[in-house]
Amino acid sequence: ALAWGRSCKTLHQYGTVLHSKGDLEGARQTYEASLGIFDDNAVTDYSIAQIHLQRGELWQAHTRMVKISNGHGIGFDDTSRFAFLVDAGYTLAALGDCTAGMPLLREGLGIVRHVPHALNALAICLVWQDGRFDEGVQTLMEAIQYDTNHPVLWSNAAALSVWQRDLGEPIASHRPLLTGVGTGPGVRVVSKS
Repeated sequence: ALAWGRSCKTLHQYGTVLHSKGDLEGARQTYEASLGIFDDNAVTDYSIAQIHLQRGELWQAHTRMVKISNGHGIGFDDTSRFAFLVDAGYTLAALGDCTAGMPLLREGLGIVRHVPHALNALAICLVWQDGRFDEGVQTLMEAIQYDTNHPVLWSNAAALSVWQRDLGEPIASHRPLLTGVGTGPGVRVVSKS
């Protein structure tokens, strides 16, 4: 990047190296420098949106997603389009706009299904906005299949269980899936009395 400091592609690539090493601020600054040379690169904007999502900065991520939507999509192709769709849908759902987020989540998940955070967001929208409890639980259980150790997924499953007042039929019907998951040192089994 030092030798090719006026190359937006080189700066973007160097930003990905910093991003992969966990240097989020360095990566963001490098991505911004790339956009300072050529500001119509959707993949670079998407990389910045990813940093905002990692930091929990939902409005900033949303602003980038809107910029991408209003642009030409330079850098995205059919194989990477799903990533934008699920993350834009996730961001909208996390901001409480399930009406706008659900179609994006569904379209993105229609391209690549095994995206746990997107399935989780869709499940939340199905249950809390649309009142479609059974479909939401099935979607959440699918997310857990893809990432059996993610605490947010299990926390949401627990919240649905409490909301239903027990494991009930929709969650209990997935019991075979849950066998052996969440076992090991430090895991306490709570049984119904």
